Amino acid sequence: MRYGYHLLFFQTNYDIHKELEALEMLRVKQIDGLIICSHTISLETLELYISDGPIVLCEDIQEPHIFSVYIDHYQAFMLGMDYLIKKGHSKI
Repeated sequence: MRYGYHLLFFQTNYDIHKELEALEMLRVKQIDGLIICSHTISLETLELYISDGPIVLCEDIQEPHIFSVYIDHYQAFMLGMDYLIKKGHSKI
C-alpha cells in the first residue's frame, strides 16, 4: 500500500460468467483496470468494455484498438536453453 495501489487477482478458470463478472466490475468502477492473462470471452465482447477502463491482454492479438503485451515464447526458451548449454549443463 506504499503507493496507494491495491492489486486484486481474479481467477476465472476460463468461465465466461466469471470473466463477465470481472468486466462488469470494471464497468461499475469497482476496479480501475484489467490485465487479462487468458480468456474464453470473445474479443468482440471485450471491445464493449474498453471505454469503461483500461484493459490489457497478455497475448499478440494484432488489434490496434486493444492494448496487449506479449513475448516470443519460442525465442525466450531458446535463449534460456543456449544459456544453460553455455554454462555446461547437458541434462536439461
